[in-house]
Formats: sequence, structure tokens, C-alpha cells
Amino acid sequence: MTPKKEAIIIKLKEKAKEDWPNDYSTQEYWINEQIEAYDYMRTIDDNSIKKQAERDWPLDFSTQKYWYEEQIEAKKRLE
Repeated sequence: MTPKKEAIIIKLKEKAKEDWPNDYSTQEYWINEQIEAYDYMRTIDDNSIKKQAERDWPLDFSTQKYWYEEQIEAKKRLE
């Protein structure tokens, strides 16, 4: 695991504890979803859509992934 990913996971854990202080299963589920989406977003080549997603949702990787995929699909439909 890279130091950057470790730092992200620490931030995700902090946010999960803040958002769901006594709901450990939700914390675990949300963190795992975010890590999976983080890994997915790292596989995408840099482009303007990815950069916008990262700018708009810096610590919400599942939203980044969803928004990115929706934008790519819409772009394909418009071509």
C-alpha cells in the first residue's frame, strides 16, 4: 500500500467516525466502498472529467466514480 493510500484511508476512517459515531458496520461498509472507488479512479488516465470529479468531491471516491461514469456515458451518447 502506498503512503498516499494509507493517508486517504486514515482520512476516510476519521470521516466515517464523525458521520456515524456508533455505527461500526456502516463505517466499515462506507470505508470499503470508498477504497474500492479510490482504486478504480486510480486506474483512469488523467482527463478533464476525472479532474473535475476529483475537484468537486476530493474525499468522496464513490461519488467521483459515479459522476465520472455518468459523464463518460453521456459523452458517448452525444457523439
